[in-house]
Amino acid sequence: AVVRAARETKVVVTVEEHGPGGLASRAAEAVAMAGIAVRFVPLRLSGEPCRVAGSQAWLRRQADLTSEAIVAAVLG
Repeated sequence: AVVRAARETKVVVTVEEHGPGGLASRAAEAVAMAGIAVRFVPLRLSGEPCRVAGSQAWLRRQADLTSEAIVAAVLG
């Protein structure tokens, strides 16, 4: 599905609530192996351990993973 969408849109956006090594890495590998040039927008937490606690909504705001931040990253 990711490869098909990449071919059709030339853009891949992934959003995940953890750091590198997850969905974005898998999607990037699939697209690269298919030889498709795309704009790639991986939105995720940094690779640093989370040292704060809070609600999921608060943590998403801290990591710029709110719906508004996601739209801005995709359009930017």
